Formats: sequence, structure tokens, C-alpha cells
Amino acid sequence: MIDHQAVLEQLATIDARITAAHADVAAGGTVDLSALEGEVEEVCKIILATPQEASRDDVEAAIRKMLADLDALSRALNLQHQQLTGSLIDPEPTGDAD
Repeated sequence: MIDHQAVLEQLATIDARITAAHADVAAGGTVDLSALEGEVEEVCKIILATPQEASRDDVEAAIRKMLADLDALSRALNLQHQQLTGSLIDPEPTGDAD
């Protein structure tokens, strides 16, 4: 049986890491998000194993908040990069190598 509360706690932990990283970037610092991918992958596997009948509204709300915070962090990192290098990173690369 999957512990619904444990999933919410994992999502909250991930979101707290994202929020802390955003604060570090806002203060001019650097961040290491290398472990984040594995943490997100782990919680996603747990969520996918959850029966469809289970209430997912709170999990969906936590994921939506995490995505909004990731978007904000992405914008902050892009701005920091622009300030440091004078160039803006394309948030959605086209894959064109021309």
C-alpha cells in the first residue's frame, strides 16, 4: 500500500529545495540541483503506482505548486545568467544547430 501522506511529504521536500534554491539565486548565489532529477523521478514512480481510484487532488495541487516554483526558479536562473554573461538562455531550444 502506498502511503499518501509520504508522497505529499516527498513533494513538499522537493518543493522546499526548489524554494531554497530560488532564494540562493536571488541572493546572487549558485545552486546545485543535480539530485533533484532523481528525487522527482522517485516520487513520480510512486505516484504512478498509486491506484487510479485514490484521491489525487492534493497530490495534483502539490505538483502544480512545485511546477510553478520550478518555473520561477528557471526565470531567476535565466536572469542571473543574463546578468553574468550579457546573454539570455533560450528557455525552449528549437534543436536547430544552424
